[in-house]
Amino acid sequence: MDVSAGTLIADGVRNFWEEKRLAEALKQFLDFYIVPNPDPELCFQELSLSEEEQAFLDRVDGGQTLQQLLLARLFHQRRPWQSLIY
Repeated sequence: MDVSAGTLIADGVRNFWEEKRLAEALKQFLDFYIVPNPDPELCFQELSLSEEEQAFLDRVDGGQTLQQLLLARLFHQRRPWQSLIY
């Protein structure tokens, strides 16, 4: 198989998680300041992202909480950040 684990997980969340499940999973992290994973194996693995998902990920620098990032309304899609939850 020529697909990274990150892509498989992201695609699964994109395709199968409903809004209620996603909101419940995110609720406990809304006040956390979000930072990139420091593990190079995870941080630099191949991940298939849309332009909007990449723009969201590019803003993850530890300076804003998850709630602030989500409220920034960076997306045209309904919830393109859904695949980034894992």
